[in-house]
Amino acid sequence: MGNSVTAVLKGKVVDKNHNPMMGAAVIITKSPAGVREIAVLTDQKGDFILFDLLPGSYELTANTMEGAMGYLALNIVEDDVRYVKIVTRFAAHDDR
Repeated sequence: MGNSVTAVLKGKVVDKNHNPMMGAAVIITKSPAGVREIAVLTDQKGDFILFDLLPGSYELTANTMEGAMGYLALNIVEDDVRYVKIVTRFAAHDDR
């Protein structure tokens, strides 16, 4: 049997106006069991990169320093190099 071929995920975290979000925490969890969780921070351009991902379904959550969140679900295949954009939004507040 050959070695397992892993994938690379590159991405950007932006706000609703597509401005880059520096210092956002990006958490990736292999679903459905939440088996492998990795966290990285975005750079000054809002970019992040994750290496050595095994094929499967993943959930990405981005949390900004300002409290906005973004979510993305995706499937990774062997030898994949994927680019994603996560748009963050603030949770709606009830002002009543």
